[in-house]
Amino acid sequence: MDQRDPRENGAHVRPHGAGDALSNAFEMVATPALFAFFGLLLDKAVGTTPLFTLLFMSIVLAYVTWKVFKRYERRMQTFENKLPGRRGADA
Repeated sequence: MDQRDPRENGAHVRPHGAGDALSNAFEMVATPALFAFFGLLLDKAVGTTPLFTLLFMSIVLAYVTWKVFKRYERRMQTFENKLPGRRGADA
């Protein structure tokens, strides 16, 4: 079994992968919930109960989902560019 440091071969070690997944999951739940709460407060003040709650939550959920996918694409592109035989941009 090879016991050398994986970074010697150009591999990137991410020992906190579960932490990244947990932070993404928390962000995808907590941020829309927070904005839904603000929407609920606004709805109660204006008298349009489900409107702003659903609107704020939907917009923020779509944004957070887009942001997570873009972050994933960027990480995968960086990883693919570091693979052996891949030199330069989009080789």
